[in-house]
Amino acid sequence: MDGPLPMRLPPNPSPLDLLMQGAETPDPALLPEYMLMAKEAGPRREKRIHDEEAAFADERRLTGTRKDVSTLITSLQERLRNRWIPSWDELLDNITACDSLALSEQLTPLESQLSFVKDAADRLELRIATARLRRLEASLERRKIESFESQLLYAISVLKTETAMAAIREDEGGAVVFGKRSIALREASLEEGRQVALAETALREERNRQLTAEQTHLAQGTLTRAAIASAIPARQG
Repeated sequence: MDGPLPMRLPPNPSPLDLLMQGAETPDPALLPEYMLMAKEAGPRREKRIHDEEAAFADERRLTGTRKDVSTLITSLQERLRNRWIPSWDELLDNITACDSLALSEQLTPLESQLSFVKDAADRLELRIATARLRRLEASLERRKIESFESQLLYAISVLKTETAMAAIREDEGGAVVFGKRSIALREASLEEGRQVALAETALREERNRQLTAEQTHLAQGTLTRAAIASAIPARQG
């Protein structure tokens, strides 16, 4: 029967990594340790799933706020446009007697409100970007624990098989038996490892995208007031 498929070893591989690679003879003495590690991995996986769900919920909530903020900006802009024309015309029709300062001051609260809400919209985009990174980080951590747990399940299956087949192993002069279930578990573990790599790539690309966008705005002098204000506490920290 075919043995394990080849896979890339990480730096400073552990006995579990070597077993996954097939570079080390299964040691049944490690079975209790791996079973304990698998038991402990379960709650860790559940916590990371919860963390990922919370990160998804936060990103969805912030993204959903876009529509409300956009609606408010549109409403304020319409109200301001409706007041601009009459105010300008009042000045132009009676320029010598019209109190232009008083007219402009009537518009000031609405203009200030609109400016404030636009800044808030810029701040919202920054929070969405941060939430997206947190969600990708949470997804990566979830993938990592699932991959680790999958490796443990494979190792436990192999070691149980090795224990059960100890007599045959001795008779065969050190042959290692890989059952169909163990091979299927290893293939599943390899897929989990691939998902970890994909999650790492997604996080790295999003970080690079955000960094590039920030550097572009900085070079063009188009950083928003919200971006500048948000960067100050981070740099002070």
